[in-house]
Amino acid sequence: MLVAIAILAVIAVLSWRGLDQIMRGRTTITNAMEDERVVAQLFDQMRIDARQAATDDEAGEAAVAIGGNSVQIVRGVYAAGVPPRLQV
Repeated sequence: MLVAIAILAVIAVLSWRGLDQIMRGRTTITNAMEDERVVAQLFDQMRIDARQAATDDEAGEAAVAIGGNSVQIVRGVYAAGVPPRLQV
C-alpha cells in the first residue's frame, strides 16, 4: 500500500510539473505572438505609406529617404473636398 501511495505521489508531481511547463510555454508563446503582431503592424503601415509615396518631383526631394535610424516617406494625402497635400 505504501508503494502505491509513493507511485501516485510521483505521478502527481510529474503531472503538476508538466502542467506548469505548459502554462509557462503558453505565456512565452503569447508574448512572442504579441511582439510579432507589433512588427507585422509596422510593416503593414510601411507598405501602405510606400504605396502612397509621392514622386520625387512632387516632393521636391527624395520621397523615400533612409538615414541613421529612421525612414522618411513623403506621401500624398487625397481626401474628398480637400485639396491634395503632402505629408511626411
